[in-house]
Amino acid sequence: AGNNGIGWGICRHAISELGMRVAVLDLHERLVSDAAARLNDEFGNGCAIGVICDVTRPESLAAALDRIALDFPESSIGAVFANAGVIFNHTLLKSTAEEWATTLSVNVVGVVNTIQAFVPTLQAQKDDSIFCTTASVGGLVRGDGGAASYQASKHAVVALTEALSFELA
Repeated sequence: AGNNGIGWGICRHAISELGMRVAVLDLHERLVSDAAARLNDEFGNGCAIGVICDVTRPESLAAALDRIALDFPESSIGAVFANAGVIFNHTLLKSTAEEWATTLSVNVVGVVNTIQAFVPTLQAQKDDSIFCTTASVGGLVRGDGGAASYQASKHAVVALTEALSFELA
């Protein structure tokens, strides 16, 4: 949420329109601390915390969940947005295996890890909550010759989100 994209918009909406407090998660400390500070400056101190988290590592998500519970002890979790993503704007033939591995690790495995870390907590709460994944338009359109790994990963997010909906139903 620290890079002014979809996550940033979700955080701002959750605070300003829904009265929620938010935990901004990102891999980079500067991004989360700056984002939380900007949200607290705009909407009031205490509405946001920044939590360093690597969604590719389950233990990092578990630590983030612990930190959220510590900083917001009287609150249940109202919503979780699995929104982390990376993109390399390369065609299939010009992309590297490392770019593919990074993209799939963050964009797909990161969503799986976030589901596995947060959904059991959401299910155990008395209060209603939502879990939302972000596939962007990349998960709905056919390949266009660019950003092949991104589009493939976002199609996977659509499929695993549909699988989760059946599993939870």
